[in-house]
Amino acid sequence: MVVLGYLNPRALAGGSVALAPERARRAILDTVAAPLGLSALDAAFGVYTIACANMTRAVKAVTTYRGRDPRDFVLFAFGGNGPVAAVEVARALDMTTVLVPPAPGVFSALGLLFSDAEQEFAATVSRGLASLDDGEIAAAFDRLAQQGRAALAADGHAPERISVHRLADLRYSGQAYELSIPVPDGAPTRADLLARFGAEHERQYGHRSDSDPVDLMTVRVTARARVAGPSRYDPAAIVAGVGVRNGGAAEAARACYFGPRHGVVPTPILARAALAGRTVEGPAVIEEYDATCVLPPGAAATLDASGNIAITLG
Repeated sequence: MVVLGYLNPRALAGGSVALAPERARRAILDTVAAPLGLSALDAAFGVYTIACANMTRAVKAVTTYRGRDPRDFVLFAFGGNGPVAAVEVARALDMTTVLVPPAPGVFSALGLLFSDAEQEFAATVSRGLASLDDGEIAAAFDRLAQQGRAALAADGHAPERISVHRLADLRYSGQAYELSIPVPDGAPTRADLLARFGAEHERQYGHRSDSDPVDLMTVRVTARARVAGPSRYDPAAIVAGVGVRNGGAAEAARACYFGPRHGVVPTPILARAALAGRTVEGPAVIEEYDATCVLPPGAAATLDASGNIAITLG
């Protein structure tokens, strides 16, 4: 990404992390380009393309592989490098919108400030559902719920702030994989578990078999304690807190390579604030203290009302 021009070749994180672009180029030349008879730029773009393909496969694992069409969703890009590849990943999946939140490089850490404390407990059952009665199923969940409440209480959480959420892992007898289904509050029954499992199996895989026996493999409980944290998510305050610096280059440009179709293109280097009140057509690179966002040709970006970089794909 340094060789392609996507990352600031001098330094990242406001100048605190220095880079060596010539050594990066030499590494690409010696280890990839020369053995394959490619230019440094084409070799680097090949590496980038493979990385994007790996990320695309990870998105497929939670969408198409589970019966969900990624075109129905928005791709949320965070992490220091997530926004560098996000548009290419979205294109590969025919997704049309990418959102990059404020402070994307520390977004996972930010999420911890809003997260409840959780303890998870599981117990193996591995029996045919028909061989269990409703009381046995309820008792298995009750034992785990007691463990969960006790664990959170031992950590100092008040009982009134603790809630319990239940899951059951089921499969058709002989299958090599299970489906986890939520179990609502109250006394669970075999009939309810069967109905929920059949519906989820049909939703994810397009078919069900109500005549086949079903195994209850595992019961699970998540005990959750509400933790006092920030009262609300305020993107404007986050932007103000981390700043929208881009290393001092107000709207400079550098040469970026977007593959053989587009070649090397003089590309504006912008701060997030430069997107406010206008739409920027790609190519462009949006540099922040904690992340870099690449806007390739054919994509456009602006700031939405919450301070996200909202990218639309042509």
